[in-house]
Amino acid sequence: MDLSEILTDKLISMQIISVEEKDIYSYGFKQGLLLLLNMITIIIIGFFFNMIWQSVIFMVAYSILRVYAGGYHASTPFSCYLFSVVMITAVLWLIKLIPWNGFICFIITTVSGIIILLMAPVEDANKPLDQEEKRIFKKRTNIILGVLIGFALLFWFTGEKQISICIIMGICLISVMLVLGKIKDIKE
Repeated sequence: MDLSEILTDKLISMQIISVEEKDIYSYGFKQGLLLLLNMITIIIIGFFFNMIWQSVIFMVAYSILRVYAGGYHASTPFSCYLFSVVMITAVLWLIKLIPWNGFICFIITTVSGIIILLMAPVEDANKPLDQEEKRIFKKRTNIILGVLIGFALLFWFTGEKQISICIIMGICLISVMLVLGKIKDIKE
């Protein structure tokens, strides 16, 4: 029995939820605990890179766009976790490694933005979208992308270039996830 089931059983025994709701609450707890584990891991990795706030800003930008853009999804929670660890490590390493300037930021943002505009949303086999959902998700993706690019520009031109770079890396990684998601769909 895992922690999500223990928490759900406790709610049932306290008569806060009914037995019929067990699966829903157990799933919700499991997803919440995975999200908490991912956030703690991101902060720990950020600590080792001496980039805690950069890791958080990246994940915020990435996460709000990911909800509607979609993209690659690992097949198991464990492989998703490992993929996330590798992803955040690579992103923080690239933020340190790349000699960031206006031209590099412009190219990365433009190429990534075009990929997102053309491909999003990329649905997952476990969460197919109907035509209306695709239309809504595309519109929301485009709005969020525009807002993120606006913030990246604002921070760049006000001298907060590290914040801008973290947002740009979030946009860039979403474009990579969309391409990987399409490749996965083609292979399946």
